[in-house]
Amino acid sequence: MKVLYIFILLLGSQQILHAQKVLDYKTKTSANQAERALLLELLRKAMYKEFKQEFVFAVDRLNVYNGYAWLKSNASRKDGKEIKLDAEIPYDCCHVEALFVKKNGKWQIYEYGSFSTDVWWVSLWDDKKIPIKVFGDDYFEVKEE
Repeated sequence: MKVLYIFILLLGSQQILHAQKVLDYKTKTSANQAERALLLELLRKAMYKEFKQEFVFAVDRLNVYNGYAWLKSNASRKDGKEIKLDAEIPYDCCHVEALFVKKNGKWQIYEYGSFSTDVWWVSLWDDKKIPIKVFGDDYFEVKEE
């Protein structure tokens, strides 16, 4: 009986440790493909509403942690043509960043920026009280400046 309790305790602590690990979804795997596809599709739909163009993404970073997901990607048109942007608005083509949040078991876009000319996300972790771990290690230097 003691062995069973120890096993349950170890299993429970394993779950706690796993829940606090940043998951890397940059590369599609059998374990992450459904959730990864859902996140990219949410962004694809939002960008279609904004730009009336269909996009595909070359993911540079897609981290998932504690109910949040952070994406840094480059976008291109699905049809291979050049992205058409309003000439009157300054754009820096073709990077896209998005922060997702999981509420009631469903992912949604919390905030995103496409082709921005600034670093719009630089204070999200402080302003919105989001765990900085989801953004990745290179953001720790930005925060300390």
